[in-house]
Amino acid sequence: MPDRMAAVWARRQISISMAAGQCVMAVLYLFPGTLAPARPTTTRIVLELARIGPVWTVWFGVTGIALIVALCTHKLLHVAHAAVGSSWLGFTFALVLSAAVNHGTYILPVATALLGVVNLSLAGGYSVHIGRKELR
Repeated sequence: MPDRMAAVWARRQISISMAAGQCVMAVLYLFPGTLAPARPTTTRIVLELARIGPVWTVWFGVTGIALIVALCTHKLLHVAHAAVGSSWLGFTFALVLSAAVNHGTYILPVATALLGVVNLSLAGGYSVHIGRKELR
């Protein structure tokens, strides 16, 4: 039983870290190119989308707040993590397009894809406990 409690604690800590990261990303993209400057070859399409409208601020902000609410209520954590994972994979797609068009590096898209996969894995882990009471 102590191992299960440690696993639940670790998963919740990862979830809290991901929620904080989502909110930080939302704030960084409030002012595209200012708070989140980057080389045009790496994030050109990402920055162009951010200049058109607050795409990344809304996407990261809404999913971050959804994850915070899910953590506070202990409900729909699998859905919130799936949304967070989807936001990271959408961001990854824009980074891959930027790298392909501008002959840039693929290191950043790989890192963001990893964050997306981690969140989707957490969503799968939380979905196993749907309808069951999780240790708090």
